Amino acid sequence: SLRGDVHQIDFYKNRKLQYLLFADSLIYLVDRNGNDVDGFPKTAESINTLVGTGIIDYDNNKNYRYLAVERRGDISLYNKEGEVLEGWNPKKLSGPLLQTPFHVRIRGRDCFMAVETSGNIHLLNRKGESYEGFPVKIDGRFAGNVGLERGADFSQTLISVMTEEGEFVKVNFDGRVVTQKQFLRPSINTTFDLVHDALKTNFNIVRNNGRVLTFFDNQLNETFSVDYPNSRNVSVDFYNFRNGKEVYVLRDVDENIMRIVDKNGQFLTPVIPNNERVSILFYQNRLEYEVFVNFANQMNIYVVKPL
Repeated sequence: SLRGDVHQIDFYKNRKLQYLLFADSLIYLVDRNGNDVDGFPKTAESINTLVGTGIIDYDNNKNYRYLAVERRGDISLYNKEGEVLEGWNPKKLSGPLLQTPFHVRIRGRDCFMAVETSGNIHLLNRKGESYEGFPVKIDGRFAGNVGLERGADFSQTLISVMTEEGEFVKVNFDGRVVTQKQFLRPSINTTFDLVHDALKTNFNIVRNNGRVLTFFDNQLNETFSVDYPNSRNVSVDFYNFRNGKEVYVLRDVDENIMRIVDKNGQFLTPVIPNNERVSILFYQNRLEYEVFVNFANQMNIYVVKPL
């Protein structure tokens, strides 16, 4: 069965795309006709509990690296031909990860950012070795996404994380905590998430007390709140389009329903049946969103007008 995402790559560097995917203990690379690329599939050990995959292209020259993350937090990195690389066979961390690790290059240095839900923040080089100052240990359990702010150097490049208990932490790539703020937590049932937009260029904080969702911007200022009763298991996705068009998809995971709200806290849709993450396109010329929603093995497309 399929593990992780399906990725498009230009394996032959001729602008004809192939599809890379992990399934059970194999790495597959198939062309547009479904035929295996020469040398594939390749055997990959112990990926049956895989929860995330990624593609890295260090120099934008299509000499790809394939990244795979297992449920317990182990990270494997393969070269373009599907052979596991030294130092990543696998790179063992101490627990499950908040999200699939991502790659960023700062002043010519390649970095892999991996954040454990248990509070450990790792910054690794190409060989899987920790950069000086890492790992950073934060008390509490992280929730949501990891926010990234690129800077001119390590000291000015920042990642933001949020604990379930409401502590916001910002750490630079030197391993120094530069911001630490505890949000008001009215009760032990109140939870927090950090939610970045689809392009990972901005983020919001969401506080959920089971009745009301309260939103804060990336400067930690409260922006709006919405009533969302019985919202113990709500997933929030943030979509940031140009010209100030920002929308949030609020998905009740238990009830398999969703609604869309704008940056002023106004609902743009009624309740919509849904059991997967949605995709949204914004058409400036028509001033409308197209929302692609999966429910019960069907895809529905909704047209939504901003207020």
